[in-house]
Formats: sequence, C-alpha cells, structure tokens
Amino acid sequence: MTVARTARLFLVCLVALLASAASLAGRTASAAVVVPLNVGLSGSGIVASNPAGINCSSTCVAGFVQGTQVSLTAVPAPGWNFAGWGGACSGSGACSVTMSAAQSATASFSPATVSLSLSLSGWVPGTYVINTLGLPNGVYCPSPSCAVNVAYGSSVSLTASPLQGWAFAGWGGACAGFGICTVTMNGAQSVTATFTRSSVPVSVAVAGNGTVASYPPGINCGPICAANFSPQGLDLTATPAPGWRFVGWGGNGGCSGSPDPRCQVGISTTQPQNVTATFAPLPIWPLSVAVTGSGTVSSADGTINCGSACAANFLSGTPVNLAASAAPGWGFAGWSGACSGVGGCSLAVNAAQNVTATFTPIPMPLSVDVTGNGAVTSSPAGVNCTATCVGYFPSVSSATLTATPAAGWSFIGWGGACSSMGICTVPMSAAQNVTAGFVQNVAFNVALNGSGRVLSSPAGIDCGAACSLSLPPYAAGVLLAAAPANGFVFSRWSGACDSVAGYCSPGTYAPRNVTASFVPGFPLVIVANPGGVVTIPAGGNTCAGTCVLNFRSGSPVTLSAVPAAGSRFAGWGGACYGVSGDCTVTMNAAQNVMASFFTP
Repeated sequence: MTVARTARLFLVCLVALLASAASLAGRTASAAVVVPLNVGLSGSGIVASNPAGINCSSTCVAGFVQGTQVSLTAVPAPGWNFAGWGGACSGSGACSVTMSAAQSATASFSPATVSLSLSLSGWVPGTYVINTLGLPNGVYCPSPSCAVNVAYGSSVSLTASPLQGWAFAGWGGACAGFGICTVTMNGAQSVTATFTRSSVPVSVAVAGNGTVASYPPGINCGPICAANFSPQGLDLTATPAPGWRFVGWGGNGGCSGSPDPRCQVGISTTQPQNVTATFAPLPIWPLSVAVTGSGTVSSADGTINCGSACAANFLSGTPVNLAASAAPGWGFAGWSGACSGVGGCSLAVNAAQNVTATFTPIPMPLSVDVTGNGAVTSSPAGVNCTATCVGYFPSVSSATLTATPAAGWSFIGWGGACSSMGICTVPMSAAQNVTAGFVQNVAFNVALNGSGRVLSSPAGIDCGAACSLSLPPYAAGVLLAAAPANGFVFSRWSGACDSVAGYCSPGTYAPRNVTASFVPGFPLVIVANPGGVVTIPAGGNTCAGTCVLNFRSGSPVTLSAVPAAGSRFAGWGGACYGVSGDCTVTMNAAQNVMASFFTP
C-alpha cells in the first residue's frame, strides 16, 4: 500500500470517527469522546493493542475513548525481525500511546538473515563452489570452508566446478546428488561438496555363473570386464545365476574375503584395481509336506499342492511360502515341523525340511429346545437338558438324540432337524436346531357295575372292578370293549360314553370317566342254516351261520327267519321248534334256536 493511499484511508477513517463523535455529542452532552489511533506496518508482522481494538498485519484504525492509555505490541512473522516504531512511538521496545487526540504509529519489520556454511572435501586450489543466483556478496568459495549470511526464506542454488583432473563426487549436508544444489534458507544450513581425483581403471573377473554390476554404472559383465572410475569409491553388486550362490570377493579392491554380495571398492590412489567375484552351484534340498485331517497345502509357486503327503526339491536358500486350506467342516489347527503357528508358513529351504499341516473337525452347535416335562440326551454325550441347551459335536459326526418323558407325560414328537417320533439322528455338518415336545397325559377312569371286564386298545386297561389308563391327549382314540362274566350280559355304557353297544370310544382330549354296566342274563345260540338269516328286530342284530347273543334274564327275544332269494323257510328247531312264523323266546335260561331253509 502506498503512502498516499495510507494517508487517504487515514483521513477517511478520521472523518468518519469525528462525524460519529459529533453525532453522539449532539445527542447527549455526557457521551465520551472517541479519537482514532492509526497503525501502519512495514514488512511482515502483527501489531496488537491493549485494550483490544488493534490486531492487524497491515494498516488499520481503531477508536479509543479520549485519554485512554493504549499499549501496542509488535510481533514479527517467522523469518523477520522487529526494526522499531515510528510516529507516536519510537525505539524497538514497548509502545504506549496516550489518546489525548488522534494518534498515528508505524511498526517496521526487516527480514532476518541466516548463515550458509560450505565445506569442500578433497579441496585443492582450483576446486570451488559458486552461487548461481548472484547474491549481493556472492557465495564463491575457493578455500576448504567459507560462510555467508543470506536472507531468511531465500533460495540459494549452488554449482560445483571441479579443477581439471578432478571430479565432483556429490553433495552432502542440506543437499544430495550430483547436480545443482538448491537450499531454502529457512534456518542456518550447512552444505558439503566432495571432489575426487580423475578416473582409475577397475577390472572385474567372474568365477562361476553370475554377474557383477557397478554403481556408478560402467561394470556389468559375466566372465571379465573393466572400466575407468573416479577415485571417490565404487559399489559392486554380485548377482548369482539361478541355481548358483555367491561365495566371496578377491583381488586388491578392498573387498577380499567378504561374503557380502555388495562390495564397496575404496579407490584412494590412481593404482588400477582388480576384483574377483566367485560363485558356486547351489545344493538341492527336499521339502516334504504331510497333511493330518482334511485339507490341502499349496505353495505360492504351485510346486506343492496336496491333500495327504507330497514332496518337492528346491535349490538351497529358495524361499517357499505355504498356505493351508481346510476342507468344508474342518479348521486349520496349525503347523508343526519346520513351521509353527496357524498363519502362513514361510521358510528358506537350506536343508532337508519337513512340514505337517494339521486340520481338525470344526465343533458345530446342536441347539435343543424342550417344551413340556421331559429330558433329551445325546450319544455321544454333549446334550442332557430339560429346557433349552446347546451341545457341540464334530462337523464330521452325527448326534443321536433320545427323548424321555417325565412321569405322567408323553413325548409327542421332534421338530427342526428331526421329524420322527422315535430316536432322532442329526448329521452335524452344520449348526442344527431340534425341538422335543412333551404333553401331560390324561386319565381314563373305568368303573364297572355288575360282573364283567373292560379291555382297552391300545392296551393298558384290563379290569374287572375299577382301573385307569394314562395317555397323551393327542394320541389316537382309545377303544374300550365290555366282556360280561358268565351269567351276565352287558347292559350299557355311561359317563364319557352313552351307548348300549359292546364298544366305547370316549376320545382323548381331556380326562374321561366311563362306567360299564353288566346285568344277570343268559346266552342265546342261533344257527341259521344256508339259504337265509335270522334277525332280531328289537336289537337290530342279524345272524348268518352261527352266533351267540346274551340277553337279560327273563327278557323276551323275538326272532325272524328271512330266506334268501330263491329259498324258502323250512321251520324252527330248538327252543322254537314247531313255530311257523316269528318265534319269541323267554330268556329264563340259556337257549338254542335253529332256522332251516330249502331251495325248491
């Protein structure tokens, strides 16, 4: 910003402040008078005030109440120094301004300087370093060391110029390499320039199969080669051919006897250097791999890939990386032999080696949920629960589950991985879930009146007085049969069954009470000869052939002879002998009746 622009800005701000002060004075006679403080900056830095109001890195203005004591502080930017105050302040210390009227102060900052030191290694008269940017005082260095002060933050480029017969060997310190050295002066810097004498002949001989290469470039050969190099030093690298190994160096190059494939030839004189690199064939070693369990082992180069046992031969020192892959349902348990752990197996085959990869079945969870009262157990052991539990079984096995109901309960079936009513066998190739259901049994209570027996299907009831059967409420229906004793006949069912038939099916969804009643009676043996049947209209019974029916003592039984088509009734025999139509028999004792038919 120019001085004229600064002055104009100051006048504009001053007028604005005075106008504002005049306006405030016109509104109230007790208002404070505000006067401006103008601060200008030269260079890079910041000026701040106390009390607050000024905080700027270029020209700025702030108003303060007349009479206020304002302290200004100057803070230089990095790489700059505070040079001093001007205007209402002076010197380079603290600045305090009394605002009795409008005031102006200027803070001046100047660039800092830092030292650039140069050292020349291998210096002789005529070897030098010169600054290519043309600093005011130059950086010409014709002696082993020199220094110059340079503005902070500036950039200096240096060029090394060797004397004839010498070579520039490179930069050190704040620079590296062999070209132009550019240094940013954000602090004191040191640079070293190294010079060496002119080239020296270096010859390399190779024994065996391999190559030798140099840095700086010049040597890259098999049997023998030579090149000239500056005497600052030389790096040689020996690379064996496939199937060969580097044995060591020989000659007068300073590496003789070293087995390191990298040789630093220390050329300190102009005498020719002779170096020999010796290579020898690598031995071949076997690597044997065994696999336990189910999985495969493979090498990164594909030489090894097997699921049981295999082997391959490798040149000594060959790096081999083996990976283990488990089969489904199996997990990798770890390496043994030349490797250990459960990660990858990396080894260098420098002798006969053996490696074993072990895989184990993955334990799979079998979750069992029990509803009702009962227990579920497994074979092999692992599950034994009466509610919900989890057992673990190898992924290559099966678990056999058995359901055992509690007393008064029945097993009603499996769910999930099993669906049968019997023993459940679950293959554990994956996580499995099984449900076992139990229900409380219901009671069938049977009472008898008279003399006889009651039998059940399914079996469980066989009683001549009173008995009961406990069954699941959802089981198949129970069938009860009445068997009267001698001299008695079945009268009827009552309770859960209400029937005069000889069989009763009371259902199984809730407890049931059934009574079977027997009364004194006699058997009636009926024989219907071929050609017709005998019916008893009152009971709805029909007899073809021979049948026995029981009736109450003293009850009348009416019998009807019904001939088949094409037949005629021939007559009765037994208790109905001589009767021509329907026959009525009074059951005061056991009776026998025969009906005869003939075909005309």
